[in-house]
Amino acid sequence: MRLTLFILAVVMLTLSGLAAHIFFGEKGADPERVEMLAHLRKIEAGVEAANSGHPNDQFRLAGLYRYGPEKTRNYRNALQLFRKAAEQGHIRAQYELGSMYAAGLGTSFYRAAEWFLLSADIVDKLVRKSVLGVRFY
Repeated sequence: MRLTLFILAVVMLTLSGLAAHIFFGEKGADPERVEMLAHLRKIEAGVEAANSGHPNDQFRLAGLYRYGPEKTRNYRNALQLFRKAAEQGHIRAQYELGSMYAAGLGTSFYRAAEWFLLSADIVDKLVRKSVLGVRFY
C-alpha cells in the first residue's frame, strides 16, 4: 500500500511539473522578459494600424512607446506619433504632446504651453456646445 502511494505521488509530481512546463513555459522564466516580449508584439501590431494614418491608432502606438516597459520606451517615436495625431485634432494626443514637452521630453516649455492651450480650447468649445447648447466661439 505504501509503495503504491509513493509511486502515485511520484507520478503526480512528475505530471504536475510537466503540466507547469507546458502551461507556464520554462522554469524560472524571467517575468520582465516575458512582459517585454508581449509589449513588443503589441508595438508590431500597432505599427501596422498607425500606418493607416488614423489618429486613434497613432495615439495608441505613441502610448505604447511612451508608457511601455522601460527597456522598450522610445520617446522620440512617441513624440512623432503624438504630434501626427494631435495635428489631426486628437485632443488627448494634444495633451500628451504638451505633457511630453513640459517634462523635457520634447523641445521646449513654450511648445508645451501651445499644445496645452490648444487642447484646452477645443475641450472648452466642446463643453460649451454640449452642456449649454450654445456656441460662444
